[in-house]
Amino acid sequence: MKTRKLLLVSVVALSLVLPCSPAFAQTTGPDRGGPGGGQDPPTDAFELYGDLYVVLRDTNGEVIRDKNGCARPVYAIGADPAPPQDLPSGLKCALVPLCGDEDGACIVEAKSSTGEVEPCDVWDPYPYMEYPEPDVNPLFDFLQEVDFGRLSVARSPVDVIDHGYLEAVNRLNRAQPLADEFGEPLPNIATDPAGRIHYYALDAETGETGWFTIDAPLENLGLYDRIMKFGTLLRVEYVRVEQTQMFVVEETAPDWDRYVLADELQSLHPCWPGSPDSCDPYDTCDPYSGEGALDNCDSLLNPTGEDILIGASTFAAAGDKTGLFTTDALIHVNTYLGINDLESDPEEYFPYASLLVVPYDRYTQFGSKAPVPLLQPYPEDWTCVAGPGILSDYPCFYVAEVVAYQTANFHDIPHCTDWDTDFFYPGDSDDGPAIDVIFESSLEAMGYDAEHLGQAQQVAQAAEDARAIIWYIHNWAVPALSNP
Repeated sequence: MKTRKLLLVSVVALSLVLPCSPAFAQTTGPDRGGPGGGQDPPTDAFELYGDLYVVLRDTNGEVIRDKNGCARPVYAIGADPAPPQDLPSGLKCALVPLCGDEDGACIVEAKSSTGEVEPCDVWDPYPYMEYPEPDVNPLFDFLQEVDFGRLSVARSPVDVIDHGYLEAVNRLNRAQPLADEFGEPLPNIATDPAGRIHYYALDAETGETGWFTIDAPLENLGLYDRIMKFGTLLRVEYVRVEQTQMFVVEETAPDWDRYVLADELQSLHPCWPGSPDSCDPYDTCDPYSGEGALDNCDSLLNPTGEDILIGASTFAAAGDKTGLFTTDALIHVNTYLGINDLESDPEEYFPYASLLVVPYDRYTQFGSKAPVPLLQPYPEDWTCVAGPGILSDYPCFYVAEVVAYQTANFHDIPHCTDWDTDFFYPGDSDDGPAIDVIFESSLEAMGYDAEHLGQAQQVAQAAEDARAIIWYIHNWAVPALSNP
């Protein structure tokens, strides 16, 4: 078999591309509007992650389908089938050809078991190209797999995501008062250089108060889920299931009387920018308090552009510290969590288009963050002294107040600015079908912006920038040393 079939998976209603294999199942979305993949995800759910491919999307993240209704895998042209980690802001790209692109592209040997060629199958270039291995289509190497890493937990049952949120709220409820020299209250909940939420609390081991960052992946995913859906931190009703028994754990609500939020987090207050005396978020805006509860919520509690960018940092903290975030990974995770509104009009499909009215700017998001104490290496020509007359074999480091934004190694997310439709058609003619033939319209007319990042891409870039800072802080954090 020399083709790879691109199935349409109903969990996302986006024509995701998957290999045709009995090990993969077509799954359905969440049972309710809450997070997670439903109470009973398929047993092979996590096997889906290695075979979701990068596809062509519009500025709001929705798949752009060709004239045959197929999602189009995208290849970033370079010396390697897989694009490098350090990608430029502009890429020359090509569409991986499919059988439906032109008549006779897929030969009889490549037909499906039904005896017919599926238009969404990857095109079989035989006999025009020599195969490096028997029965292996060389175009399969051009499919870019989406890397989820730790974000694959987004496919967990709803109570797992809720539990992560519950743990994050429990941490925040440990926040201790903080005041300046005049006794005026200072924020005890703020953000770190990467935009992650951190809080001022008592260290149970040392008995001292200090700042703690919420860095657990599942807790950040729970925070991300709530912020993206409601634009605030609401209470949670966590149901724990053990074998056949169900236990309702006591509700834990954010203790707003204890919190003093930093300016960048003010939008997360359930009554902001109203008066706390005139708002009872637990009665009016608890999404699980009863039928129609969400319809009664104040419109101020919908996510704002500020909330979305706060969420981008929690998304970054929920994923791997290494690697590179992509728009496709962001879209899929939002779909698994039930954040995407798959039933609405295209304009409402993803909650970014109407919210990010100001283009994302890396410096605006992270450049004003306060410096933090981090280890820094001395110049290579310095000599380390381990003791009197003893030279050290190890590099010298010192603790310095560093602005992480200025020293982190940022990467631009992949963004195609130039399309080559002739790249993959080594047949009788080098001229493949043009873009407007494949789609019966121009990409610009269908919402693809070759010159600028779209809204969904901007959020992915914000998450990637936060990841770069998280990775830098992780590498250069001052180690905690015990007293001798």
